[in-house]
Amino acid sequence: AETDYYYRIVAYNRMGNMVYGVEQSFSTTSGGGVDTANPVGTVTINSNGTYTNNIAVTLNLTATDDIGIEGYYVSTGTATPDVDDDDWVTVGTDTTYSNDVLYTLPNTDGTHSVYMWYKDGVANISTMAQDSIVLDMNQPTLIEITSPQATVTFITDAGTNTRGYGTTGATVVIAGSSTDTNGIAFVLMSNTATSATQIASGTSSYSLSLNLVTGTVNVISMTAEDNAGNQSTATVAIGAFPTVTTDFAVSITRSSATLVGTCNANDNTSTVWFDYGTEEINYIGSSSTGSVTGNSDTAINISLGNLTSNTAYYYRIGATN
Repeated sequence: AETDYYYRIVAYNRMGNMVYGVEQSFSTTSGGGVDTANPVGTVTINSNGTYTNNIAVTLNLTATDDIGIEGYYVSTGTATPDVDDDDWVTVGTDTTYSNDVLYTLPNTDGTHSVYMWYKDGVANISTMAQDSIVLDMNQPTLIEITSPQATVTFITDAGTNTRGYGTTGATVVIAGSSTDTNGIAFVLMSNTATSATQIASGTSSYSLSLNLVTGTVNVISMTAEDNAGNQSTATVAIGAFPTVTTDFAVSITRSSATLVGTCNANDNTSTVWFDYGTEEINYIGSSSTGSVTGNSDTAINISLGNLTSNTAYYYRIGATN
């Protein structure tokens, strides 16, 4: 039968001094011989995951041995550890060992490998087990909506600026592109006007046909997710809101000018005006307003007075319904 033996080294000198070493142990096999079989073990990262976007991963450990697994050793190098190395992790003496342990990858994108060994109670060490995973912490490098072409900046109810495309149609085809070093897994559409989501056809070049909710603004988000789970999103607002175009000013004098643009009310009644100021994107004044109806581009001409001579002015057209 299998038997456990405990032993220590002893030494003494002619003066009668005697010292003892640290106690060790071994187990005989049922056949009466010493165990010389190495443990057999495996390691996987995140259950055989290919990609991760987090340096914190889980190592899935399994091992077996005739007399029991005493410890494991994990490394980023391939050199077999010494049986007495301080970095061995003690786990007990079960003949079958299975556990998930947390592990931190180096904080750099790329392929990372871990190497694992197991040892038993009589200093037998397993052959090396190994697994690799790709760390990708970067968002997809591009997610773009190329169709429909947004022509205006739309301000949502929350005050957020997004690109806008005005239409009275009930359907629209959304198309665009996305790229990523490790590949795009899918592109997902969501619409603030509904609770539904939809996977687009294609990844690097995607498209889908969408039924719009009429009578409201559909804020469409296209989210590309790469194979590591990183996401990037592009947004466009689509609906029967007015669309506008800012044109060149005319009739410019030392103190006055006429601002020119177009507005399509998209079958609603829209109020239109111009914002202006003496610094880019810093509009300190607004013109008088005009009214536009119908479903065609309507020319807008609004005059400004009391301007400062020899001064550059910046302006844009705005509309609401």
